[in-house]
Amino acid sequence: MFSYFEEIVNNRHEHARNLKEEKGKNIIGYLCSYVPEEIIYAAGGIPVRLLTNEEPPTLSENFMQNYYCTFSRSILHQGLAGDLDYLEGLVTTYSCVTMRLAFDNLQRQIKLPYTRFLYLPGIIDTSDAKQFYRRELERFRKDMEDLFGRKITDDDLKEAIHTYDENRSLILEIFEGRKNSPPSISGEEAYMLTLSSMLTDKADHNEKLKELIKEIPKREALKTGVNRIMIVGSPLDNLKLLRLIEKDIGAWVVTDDTCTATRYIWGTTPDDLIEKDPLMAIVQRYMITRPPCPSKHSPTRWLQCKTCPFRTVCSFALQPAPKGTLPKSVPFPQPERICRFRHALQLAINHKVEGVVALIQKFCDPHGFDYHHVTQAFEDVGIPLVFVEIDNIVSIGQTKTRIEAFIEMVQPVGYIIEPEIKAGVEI
Repeated sequence: MFSYFEEIVNNRHEHARNLKEEKGKNIIGYLCSYVPEEIIYAAGGIPVRLLTNEEPPTLSENFMQNYYCTFSRSILHQGLAGDLDYLEGLVTTYSCVTMRLAFDNLQRQIKLPYTRFLYLPGIIDTSDAKQFYRRELERFRKDMEDLFGRKITDDDLKEAIHTYDENRSLILEIFEGRKNSPPSISGEEAYMLTLSSMLTDKADHNEKLKELIKEIPKREALKTGVNRIMIVGSPLDNLKLLRLIEKDIGAWVVTDDTCTATRYIWGTTPDDLIEKDPLMAIVQRYMITRPPCPSKHSPTRWLQCKTCPFRTVCSFALQPAPKGTLPKSVPFPQPERICRFRHALQLAINHKVEGVVALIQKFCDPHGFDYHHVTQAFEDVGIPLVFVEIDNIVSIGQTKTRIEAFIEMVQPVGYIIEPEIKAGVEI
């Protein structure tokens, strides 16, 4: 049932080469889920996310120190090894210094026909930030027109947006079954769906998802009475970790907050903007309606989030915290963008999560800084959490021991939550 998706994930470079040869599609690689794939797709290309493998990233050693995360070093290693020879271009947006360095070295060393760094603001929910990014996308649109030798009309953009929104909607429909007891699909299968969607033509992927939706109700039920686990943290693209948790240890990963799974597909493009200004619709989707990663912030979050019960752990005082009580009226609007902490708690409670595994890529500063706030947010509602450091080469024994010991202590969570907090996290 999942063999189509598994084949894409396990043989992604070969699959990309086949797309290029059989469909005549130009393949544009990207490093971050904030890259607006719809513009590449509207130009007639296929955006493909570059992921890790388990080879030691030795070829990157001359270009990146070994205290940079292996996620970035593995991608650079593959480029230097010639594994990315099918790419016509490479695009990324600003996410962290480490991925920026990997991009810079790929740009210099593998000599692609086209490379582009998109300047996505770190401060995301202001009108200036949105206008700035819209201008970036205008330039990117022109680049794609020049590279592909064709005009990208608004209708092209609208069609691409609808194709991508349909893909997100179909996967989220399948993911709804993960709330059941037992879930309708495993965590490994869920990651297979999102990872494969990043690596192929979305239109083809949509057709396979529609077939899968019909088949899932016919399958044999998964094992019952198993602990329900959530994954949060750095990008996860190694299915061996999911197999370790689900097959070796015997728990189900019923939801997550990572940019390689649920966060990648969360948030639709505003319908009203699609018709009026498709570029601004793309801006709104990537900057506002999807949950942000730890590298994206608000300049006034402390004041904006004054009604949130998790304000003390979810807010970074990017402007000094006010002394004493807050004024009755605040000169700032409520934030447009979804709060990543509240979003993670919504997922946990709605999926009856009993324990959270925080998987942090070794040397990942953004998620490392975020970890303590994430821990506090989950502990506030009685959900236990364990920290596990990972890299692209999975240490099965050590990782299994740590997660297994944690899961043995996990008990069903009663979710005895103060009414105002429960109201804050319910969807």
